[in-house]
Amino acid sequence: MEEFLKLRGRNELNVARWVAILEDGFIFTLPKTPYRQMVDGEKSPVNSRGGDDANNSSSRSDLEQVLRGSGPVMEDSKYLSNFLQAVGGDSSSYASNASSSQIQIVYRCDRKRFFMDGNITFMDFAATTIGAVNKGLPSEIVFKGSMRSSFSPASNKLISVDITFDTGAITSQLERLGVSIEAPDAAAAQAAAHEADALLDSLQMPQVAFVDKKNGVGPASVSSDDGEQSLPA
Repeated sequence: MEEFLKLRGRNELNVARWVAILEDGFIFTLPKTPYRQMVDGEKSPVNSRGGDDANNSSSRSDLEQVLRGSGPVMEDSKYLSNFLQAVGGDSSSYASNASSSQIQIVYRCDRKRFFMDGNITFMDFAATTIGAVNKGLPSEIVFKGSMRSSFSPASNKLISVDITFDTGAITSQLERLGVSIEAPDAAAAQAAAHEADALLDSLQMPQVAFVDKKNGVGPASVSSDDGEQSLPA
């Protein structure tokens, strides 16, 4: 459990490290994070906590993300790191975590509040960013949460992880710190609009000229390739 949080907190790019602790078909459930980009995860028709109440799962899907497999989990970790770097005003190092100056998240697990029942475990954690102050913010961002996981007794790998935390607390801290992050949906829409405008500008539409039909001549067309005009015989 702690290793999963460490990999996530530092945006581990080595897929082998993730695969070493995650079972095939691993399921990661976390709250919706409207303040940053989210993965287009699969909405499971079955309750990710092991239940089979489809109605309950459907109502929860509006509040949480359900990611399946190491790929989407790594993608979400990347989006989290991108968000942290943007908070620090640095957009140049999104693609790599090689720089020691990047903002990361450190999780501190409360072992006194760790509980295990068979292959199911529960744990509380406290998290804080590291490096935000060095980027110029007045303070680091902190939040608390809980983690529920199940693992395979045979391989000791994680089958599922369910994390809960207060996203509102993070949003309020960003507002208090004076951090303004453009909503991901709005940014994507604006980028799409610019692309559409550029595409329209690049198109060269053929022009059509008309000749007076009283003279017995029909419409004349202009080719978009060479500009030559042709008249019907």
